[in-house]
Amino acid sequence: MYLKHVSTWDIQEKAFIHTKELYEKGGEATLQEISRRKPCPKNRVEEKIETSVVAFAIQKIN
Repeated sequence: MYLKHVSTWDIQEKAFIHTKELYEKGGEATLQEISRRKPCPKNRVEEKIETSVVAFAIQKIN
């Protein structure tokens, strides 16, 4: 049954089986952890700059 849908949706069989096994082992939470993007440290700003921008944005909202 599963493989019928794989060919219908043009999903590679290997990727489908891997996803299915992960779901069976850890449930939906496991799949959510995989799909999250990892932060890129070089794109981050300094902590104090981030804090001041957030504070400014909160002031503007109010």
